Amino acid sequence: MAEAAWQAARGTPASAPQDDPPAVPRRPDLAEMKQAARRLEADNPRWIVLFGDYSRQFVAFPRFDVPTGTVLSALYPDALPPRMRRIEAKARPAASGPRAGDAPTVMFRLAG
Repeated sequence: MAEAAWQAARGTPASAPQDDPPAVPRRPDLAEMKQAARRLEADNPRWIVLFGDYSRQFVAFPRFDVPTGTVLSALYPDALPPRMRRIEAKARPAASGPRAGDAPTVMFRLAG
């Protein structure tokens, strides 16, 4: 009924054939984006991944020792994993032996 009133206001008969609206990409809904964030976090257990309701961005926080304020963000979920790998690679300790501040290894020999 409302459709007929709207058509009458436009001056077109309600039975006039309707053209399909132009194809507009559908904006993913919030639930889909949050599900994508949960998948990202499950696939990358060293990271906390959220989807911002208002920013409409994926945000990732490292669960390992990195400089304060290290946070990643991306508009698309596929953009985060390569960025995560770069941060992880920078955070890995050098394989060249102990670093300054490391506790020395103590060896014990049991008598008997």
